[in-house]
Amino acid sequence: MHTWCKEIDLKQYDYKNNIELHYFKRKMSGYEAHIVIVFWKSEEELIESWRYVDSFIALNIQSKIELLIERSNFYICHFVATTVDKKIKREIEQDPF
Repeated sequence: MHTWCKEIDLKQYDYKNNIELHYFKRKMSGYEAHIVIVFWKSEEELIESWRYVDSFIALNIQSKIELLIERSNFYICHFVATTVDKKIKREIEQDPF
């Protein structure tokens, strides 16, 4: 069984230098799965910057992947230290980008 391996440290790409990002890849059968874990200190921080993180991943990492199955195997998990309004959660979950 393959394990998750940490990839580049995305902190160097953080335009505000306060977003905690972790990017991992896992070898599957003929492709790789990708997960980005983001930790936010508050709902306000999440609201202000989640689109930046999602866009950064899509443009700088996901778009460079050739296999369709691999491009569709990207997951971004946003963890927030405080409660997040359900409306904000739905907006993030339903964002097609």
